[in-house]
Amino acid sequence: MPHPKKLFAYCWKSGAIEFGHKVPVGAIGLAEGEDKLVREKIRLTAVQEAQALIVPAMGAAFLNNDTDGAYSAAARYIATLDAISTVGFKAIGA
Repeated sequence: MPHPKKLFAYCWKSGAIEFGHKVPVGAIGLAEGEDKLVREKIRLTAVQEAQALIVPAMGAAFLNNDTDGAYSAAARYIATLDAISTVGFKAIGA
């Protein structure tokens, strides 16, 4: 059975969450693991705005030019993801 490719969840300073097989330069890594688990756990914990997933409180901080608040929101979200880590899913940098 082939080993599934690892999927990463990452966000931009706006709080917008995206998925890919690597974390792009300039993005903040949030979690990694099996595709289905990463997408499921992010959908369960992120804020849904229109068609986008957003790190809770990060988008508002970004809109208010509160860089420290945005990074604090990202750190809190990574801690939330760490608390729900399982086999096949883990937070990055927690």
